[in-house]
Amino acid sequence: MNNKIIIAASPMRVSLFGGGTDFKNYWSKHGGSVISLAINKYAYVIVKERYGKDIYLHWKVRETVSNVNDLKHDIIKEALKKTNINGIDIVCLSDISQIGTGLGSSSAFTASTLKALLFYKNIKIKKKNLVRETIDIENNILKKPIGIQDQHMSVYGSFRRFYFRRNGSVNSLLFNNKIANELTKNLYLIPTGQNRKAESVLSEQNKNIKKNINNLKEINNITKKAHSYIEKHKLDELGYLLHESWNIKKQLASNVSNKHIDEIYSKCLESGAIGGKICGAGNGGFLLMFVPKYNRKKFEELNANKKFIKFKPDHFGTKIIQS
Repeated sequence: MNNKIIIAASPMRVSLFGGGTDFKNYWSKHGGSVISLAINKYAYVIVKERYGKDIYLHWKVRETVSNVNDLKHDIIKEALKKTNINGIDIVCLSDISQIGTGLGSSSAFTASTLKALLFYKNIKIKKKNLVRETIDIENNILKKPIGIQDQHMSVYGSFRRFYFRRNGSVNSLLFNNKIANELTKNLYLIPTGQNRKAESVLSEQNKNIKKNINNLKEINNITKKAHSYIEKHKLDELGYLLHESWNIKKQLASNVSNKHIDEIYSKCLESGAIGGKICGAGNGGFLLMFVPKYNRKKFEELNANKKFIKFKPDHFGTKIIQS
């Protein structure tokens, strides 16, 4: 029996610009693009060989089954079926454990699970193939109403712009690590205190793509402007662009924001932020706020009761951290 414990970790991400253009219904017709940053908050999957053929899984609940199809955790179930593994212990952990964070945790867990299980079978997988298999589970098998930026961002890590071509190909541009490190000093995650499942928000956004075509094209244009400011090192301008983009994003679906989120956002602006957005689909999770250097002390003092989260960039993507 193999007593080795394998731990895989995948970074969560903050999506800065272009969210919504990574839906197939959009990029397959118009081409899409996102600018996103992987952060040092991770989804961990631990695997170890188990005596016998049962599967033991510990996530928010504990499951022990003899047949993989009896697992309630759909992602783990499909990853085990894809890798054809039985007789294993699996534990899922996260640096930010609440449900519906908006930080791409679902894709991070999928990538970590596949990476750990394949490593368990002594199979090395290239990043592009890990992205493809992660998308296959989430988008094709489980039919989740999500785009394809989270899988790319979690697997590749760092600070990147992804281009989603109409023919299905994806290109990536890696921004300088020094800029990523500097940018994150301005960024704060503010909990809204509301948890939600992203599917309802994303389903409506997906259905509304044709109706929102002009808004999505404007979001794409803002992404181009943001890229230009990053290259010119005008990082404070990104804060104002986040505000502009957020106002457009709220029009993509009826439940992207709500009165509670709008109130928190307004108070953040009053205390020194110059822009921000909800992370992920919306309607809960975390607000991402941009605070310029000259306002940080004031912002931190006025928002200390909100238990804001600071973070740094992740520069590695999905990886094995113990084997």
